[in-house]
Amino acid sequence: MKLEELISELLMCRRCGLCRDPIDVEHGIDGTCPIWRNSTGFETDFARGKIQVALALLQGNLDVAPEMAESLYRCTLCNSCGVICPAGLEVAKLLEKVREFVSSKIYVSEKHAVIAESIEKYGNPYLTPPDKRFEWLGKDLSKMPDEAEIVYFVGCTTSLRTPEIAKATVKILNSTGTDFTVLKNEWCCGSILLRIGFRNEAIKAAEKVVKAIESTGAKTVITSCAGCFRVLKYDYPELLGDVGFEVLHTTQFLDKLLKEGKLELGKLSEHMRATYHDPCHLGRHGMVYEEPRNLIKHISNLEFVEMAPNRQFSICCGAGGGLKLLEGALAVKIASEKIRKISDMKINALLSACPFCKYNFVDAVNRQEMDIKIYDVVELVAKVVK
Repeated sequence: MKLEELISELLMCRRCGLCRDPIDVEHGIDGTCPIWRNSTGFETDFARGKIQVALALLQGNLDVAPEMAESLYRCTLCNSCGVICPAGLEVAKLLEKVREFVSSKIYVSEKHAVIAESIEKYGNPYLTPPDKRFEWLGKDLSKMPDEAEIVYFVGCTTSLRTPEIAKATVKILNSTGTDFTVLKNEWCCGSILLRIGFRNEAIKAAEKVVKAIESTGAKTVITSCAGCFRVLKYDYPELLGDVGFEVLHTTQFLDKLLKEGKLELGKLSEHMRATYHDPCHLGRHGMVYEEPRNLIKHISNLEFVEMAPNRQFSICCGAGGGLKLLEGALAVKIASEKIRKISDMKINALLSACPFCKYNFVDAVNRQEMDIKIYDVVELVAKVVK
C-alpha cells in the first residue's frame, strides 16, 4: 500500500470513539479496547487516537518523538475495534501498514530491533539457540522422516515456551496413525515481524519456511499456534503468492479426524467445568470458531460453558501484536482482567487454542495466585485420546 493510499484509508475514521468503550449487551460487550482500560487511559491508547497520531506522523505534521511512535505499538492488533467500526475500517491491518512505514522511515525501538536480530540469528524471537527448539522431542527428532503427507509446524512459542502443547499434538498424531513430520530446521514463521512492521524481514523468514516445507513434499501443514496459522494461511499468499499447500490449525485437523471416525475421545479422570477463549488470530482473523468447541464438547466429564463476549467479539488475551515482548506487564494485566471477569462462572479451567494465549494466561494466574487451570484444547484431547 502506497503512502497516499494509507493516508486516505486512515482519513476514513469518523472519530466517533466507539472503538474506545462500546456497550452491546446482546453480545456481552462491555468495552472493547483492553489497552485503553488497562494503560494510561489517554486518547492514544485506543484506535481513534492512534489513527490521529499515525496521520500526523505520516503527513509530517508531528515531530518524531519515541513516545509518539511507541504509542502505535501499544496495541495487540486484535481488531476487536475493527469488528464494530461503523466506518468499516480494518484497523489492525491499517496499523500494521503504519508500523511498517514507521519502522522503515521514522523510528525503531530497541526491543523490536532485538526481536528482528534474534530471528535473523537464531530463527526465533526469544534469543534462544536453534538447537533448543526441539529439546521437547528429544531423540525422537532423528526418527522423523524427511518426507511426509503432513508437516506439523510447531512454532517458536510452542517449542520454546509451551512445549507441553507440542508433546500433546505429537501424541495424538501418532495415536491416529497420521503420516507427518516436523521441520528439523524449522524457522520463525515471521508473524511477529509482520505485526511490528518488519515486512522485508518477514518475507525472508517466509521464504525459508516455504522452502523447508516444499522439501518434505507435504501438501498439508498443521500448526498449534494461532499466529503461525494466520501468517501461513493468509499472509504468505499475499507476500509470496500461491504456496502450494493447505494450512490447518491443529483443532481443525483434529476435528476433521473426529468426524471421519479416525479420532476417538474418552473421559477425563475428574470432572472439569471449563470455558473457552477465542484467540484473535484464530477467531477474528481466521474465522475458526466451531472446531475447537466441537472437540471440547466431545470430551466426556467436561462441562463446557460459554463466556461472554465470545467468537468475533472475544476480548484479547493481551499478548498479541508484539505487546507481550514490548510491554509484558501490560499484557499480563489485560489477561488478569479477563480471568477476573469470568471468575463468577465458577469454572476451574480456561481453555484456548494458541500457545501465546496460554503463555500469557499462565503468567497472569501465577502472578495473581488465581485458582484456575489453563489448558490448550489439544492438551485435553491428548488426555482422553483412545
